[in-house]
Amino acid sequence: MTCIADGSPLPSLLHSIDAELLRGGLREGHLIEICGEPASGKTQLCLTAAAQTLLRGERVAWIDTGASFSAARLIDVLCALRPPLQADHAQLEAALGRVMVAPARDVHAVLDVLGGLLASGDAIAAAIEPLPPQNPRLGLVVLDALPGIAGPLLGVARQAQGPALLARLAAALRALAAARRVPVLAANGWVGSGGGGGGGRPALSEAWRAAPHARLRLRLRLGDAGRCGGVAVPGCRRHEAALLGSSHAPPAAGAGFVIGAAGVAAAR
Repeated sequence: MTCIADGSPLPSLLHSIDAELLRGGLREGHLIEICGEPASGKTQLCLTAAAQTLLRGERVAWIDTGASFSAARLIDVLCALRPPLQADHAQLEAALGRVMVAPARDVHAVLDVLGGLLASGDAIAAAIEPLPPQNPRLGLVVLDALPGIAGPLLGVARQAQGPALLARLAAALRALAAARRVPVLAANGWVGSGGGGGGGRPALSEAWRAAPHARLRLRLRLGDAGRCGGVAVPGCRRHEAALLGSSHAPPAAGAGFVIGAAGVAAAR
């Protein structure tokens, strides 16, 4: 495995997002927020990044706050990206064995998981099953999604402690990314927009605004038909990604994509 310097990009998504928006891909040591309305492609983008990481032989830690993780969908993406896996069940099982899914229903549970990963990197895996003799490197952490655990913190009844807990969560995510030299993806919602149009802002409060190193906004292009593999497919809808802010690249927009068998794919 190639040793990549701290902060360098890891190509993990489709080329247009990696090259045009992220200047090479997901960066080690960075917290990347992926925000958008429902059905904008946040979980599918995270699954695509997870599949690419697994195919590099690395591990993925997926913190699941809303039962959104689908092993069946991940298998579909893996097999679409690497077709021989359909017939090589041993290799497919080995790839799936490198995924560690940790359910977390509130912010305290998420902080516990992050603390375990920060301490050893193996806390989740050890809790699920014995670790293999040669444990692969942790290559990606996914938190899907923020609103379910952080939204309740910002209600009137918890107004005093909510922003402080949210700031603590942001600090823990950034600390894990830096200490483990791993990209951390955090899915967030979008509020105040009219269903795929302009306007609005990422969900959560000012306590979260400065947390990510980069912020990608996904949206569904209403009225646009998608083309999967160059062929128009009924129900295949076109999406668009924009970089709203980043510590290493200027804001940019216009990376079109569709969601197909191989996860997030370039729109044609």
